[in-house]
Amino acid sequence: MALPLWVAVFGLTAIMFPLSLVLLSIRARTPESAVALSGFVQSIGYGIAAIFPLLVGLLHETTDGWQVPLLVVIGVLVASIPAGIVAGRRRTVEDEWERRHGRW
Repeated sequence: MALPLWVAVFGLTAIMFPLSLVLLSIRARTPESAVALSGFVQSIGYGIAAIFPLLVGLLHETTDGWQVPLLVVIGVLVASIPAGIVAGRRRTVEDEWERRHGRW
């Protein structure tokens, strides 16, 4: 009964990387800012992607079960929703810079 749900959830994960590339192109007005934004986002993203599985594994070993690690994963997913909403806005990085620092 839960098999279709898990197939759908795991199938959706394949769109996350292309979605992140689309969000980068939406948020940048110029190629230079796209490169800068991409470098910033990818360094943070790859850092989290490298550390998070290790932390989940350590939680699993420490608690001797999957309940706490899965709750942490759910908490991170829920906490990332506002970040996704902000990242998906139709404003560019340059617009944000100009709004904060005035037009040049």
